[in-house]
Amino acid sequence: MLDPRSIRDLILPELRAALSHQQRRRLRFRMPLSVIDETLAAARQLGLALADMRGGWQVGSVPLSRRARRGLRSTPMIQCGATVFMVDSEERAVELAGLLNWCEVGEGDLAEEPPPVPPDPSPRGRPRPRK
Repeated sequence: MLDPRSIRDLILPELRAALSHQQRRRLRFRMPLSVIDETLAAARQLGLALADMRGGWQVGSVPLSRRARRGLRSTPMIQCGATVFMVDSEERAVELAGLLNWCEVGEGDLAEEPPPVPPDPSPRGRPRPRK
């Protein structure tokens, strides 16, 4: 049985990396999403109706100024607030949006986690030696 919390913890690092990759100016290749692909396949196999999941993630498309690969005039995407994630097909957009809604992944969950703050090495708080 798939647990939404464990699936969420499993897919978040790959989603963060993919969003970071998509935000670069010149994309030369598509980033493979193996963990997400495996998770979507497992959900399909268990009969989880991802297309019926409702939540913050919505399916849409971004119009293109000229035809893209496979003659498409738009790129499928999913969106939650200001976060936009491009995908390769509308079917995958529906499945991924459903998976993220099922796992209750919010827009803020995809923000890069800040690095841990190192302890302050300054001598503040220590008494100064007297001269």
